[in-house]
Amino acid sequence: MKINLEFSTLYKYMVTNFTFDNLSKKTLISLFSDGRICGRIIEPLLAEIFEDFNCFCEGNNKYDLIRISTGQKSEVKTFTKNGCNLIPSCQIGSKRNYDREEYYQRIFLMEAYFIVDIRKFPMLYIIAHPSSHIRSAYPDGRKISDSIFNSNKIINLLGLQNNE
Repeated sequence: MKINLEFSTLYKYMVTNFTFDNLSKKTLISLFSDGRICGRIIEPLLAEIFEDFNCFCEGNNKYDLIRISTGQKSEVKTFTKNGCNLIPSCQIGSKRNYDREEYYQRIFLMEAYFIVDIRKFPMLYIIAHPSSHIRSAYPDGRKISDSIFNSNKIINLLGLQNNE
């Protein structure tokens, strides 16, 4: 049964069925703790977990999820041991540059940002914030280094609820 999403609510989700040929669970857990690997897999998973969302993960799109009833777009970001970059993935990495104007244009197009903490994979901690919260709390899209899932300061700043 799918969950009806409430913004700024923390959801826990246990991934129970993950395999890849004869790789061990230990190897897969290590791989899926890397946002570069897990990020693309999380997008369709969120569409399966939450009601009224569809994954739009073919090709290089400017968004990851779309709300079926309204057509509003959402971005998915992973929170790893290194934090979480809110800037577009196309601006992260070697020989890529941060473009603040593009970040602002993009964040104004989004309904929400789903932030998925994968540090304790296969347990996922999921929060979806309205993009207006992200704009005010992180106007430059800088990396979130505090755990938004454990830090009382950040929880209070964003007005989160804990739905465990």
